[in-house]
Amino acid sequence: MLVSIPYYNIINLFDIPVSPIQSVLLRAIVFIRGGYGLVVMINWFTKSKATNLMITYLVMLVAMAYFGSLVFYGLEKGVNPSLHTFGDAIWWASMDVTTVGCAIEPVTTSGRILAVILAVMGMSMFPILTVYVTNYFQNHMPAKKE
Repeated sequence: MLVSIPYYNIINLFDIPVSPIQSVLLRAIVFIRGGYGLVVMINWFTKSKATNLMITYLVMLVAMAYFGSLVFYGLEKGVNPSLHTFGDAIWWASMDVTTVGCAIEPVTTSGRILAVILAVMGMSMFPILTVYVTNYFQNHMPAKKE
């Protein structure tokens, strides 16, 4: 219920002064609302709880990488000589989530913090993928009779 309130519109309507940090946090509520909507949609399309969990994690990982690339591009554009296009930012986020690494390194402190967050998200995601695939094959392979 609290996520559905249009806070930013109310603040603009009444001309309430808001600091830049508060403005960013209020705009983040829209992303939370969108994430909640994705979870509800995934629940509609999947029957199994394990499949539901796996798809939710994958969607969250892709969304984090995409929005992380948007934030990275906004923070590092003009500051980082290695970052030329938004495609470079998407490549950086994808390589950071997979913890492979890339020739583009964050220059700003905020960019470095974002790099750590994306790497932690990726490191927590891939073991879940491994468990899901292993569980799937254990449940769907015929058991050997001894």
